[in-house]
Amino acid sequence: MKYLFFISWLRAREKKLADQVDFDRMVSASNMEESFRVLNDTDYAPYLQGKAHSDIEEIIEEERKDFRKNLLKMGMDKDFLDVLFFKDDMSIISKEIKKDLFEKEAKGGKSLSKKKDTDTVKEIKKASPEKPEDVDDILLEKYFQKTIDFLKKNKEKSLETFFSNYSEIINKETDFQKRDESILKMENEIIEKGREDVEGAAPIFAFFIKKRRAEHFIRTIFSGKRMNMDSREIYKLLIEKRAL
Repeated sequence: MKYLFFISWLRAREKKLADQVDFDRMVSASNMEESFRVLNDTDYAPYLQGKAHSDIEEIIEEERKDFRKNLLKMGMDKDFLDVLFFKDDMSIISKEIKKDLFEKEAKGGKSLSKKKDTDTVKEIKKASPEKPEDVDDILLEKYFQKTIDFLKKNKEKSLETFFSNYSEIINKETDFQKRDESILKMENEIIEKGREDVEGAAPIFAFFIKKRRAEHFIRTIFSGKRMNMDSREIYKLLIEKRAL
């Protein structure tokens, strides 16, 4: 019963997630501006004011931050949220540290970054990654440790099962830097269990899978549009990237 309130809120929010109808409209749009306008019918609508299609990453990131803050305000366990959002955090942190490593290599060991490091970035840098590819390994290890610590604190069988599947998805995506059929299969299993479960953790994991998929679809479509691909080519790209 502890998840019932969150599940009700997420189910209502799910109606605004970009879906296949929205993706088809984006793909078939005659230009990027028309594709961008489709987002007015999704959960991104409040974040489009003064923005253009070139701001898509900023829009996705801004919406995600607010989504996380809302769940925290409603009382969702911060450690639970940290683990659920770790894949997104990992992507941002990974890019930041890799950029710093490349700069150091180019400038003879001196970083040009003036941005103040977050605690997580400091922690990863303290592990002394020598090469950019080491960064993801260190981050993945940190993710698994956070998951283990959370499960020790919350000894629920359903959480253990879903985090096992969720962790496997993140592990595969990180190792292969892409999505494959096995990832889609695991995601679909979580989504199906989310439909059946009315008060456990399954619907929460299912929502996060659907939300991450929608982000993946949108990024892929706009990437195709930027490359002046036609509808057929974009659909092919979506299939190749396992977005469909």
